[in-house]
Amino acid sequence: MKNGIRVNHTNETIEITEGYEKRARVYRSEEYKELLSARNDYSTYRIITIKNKGKSNFKGLNYDYISLYLEKHNDEEGINVFKKLVEGKPNYLEVKKWFFNRYPNLAKCTSKSDLILAS
Repeated sequence: MKNGIRVNHTNETIEITEGYEKRARVYRSEEYKELLSARNDYSTYRIITIKNKGKSNFKGLNYDYISLYLEKHNDEEGINVFKKLVEGKPNYLEVKKWFFNRYPNLAKCTSKSDLILAS
């Protein structure tokens, strides 16, 4: 979906991306006009928002995995920093950001299996 809108005749829906929906909320924007035109052309079709799949929705990374990864790679400094971070009870996203900054090659992983293969 290159421009953010697609007509699905099989399901009788007009599919838009989340970003497109946000831009279409602005009155008289190009996206607003396109969506209005599609709605007029296919008045019986429902408009649905499709979630973007390109975002990293990594679900396998947790504190246990980070700890095991640091131990496996003999990263004593990383282990010490990680322990201090966890003791301070930080937000999980802060720890995740620190971990991916320390190991930038892992930031591209989108699943636990990708992490295991990158190890």
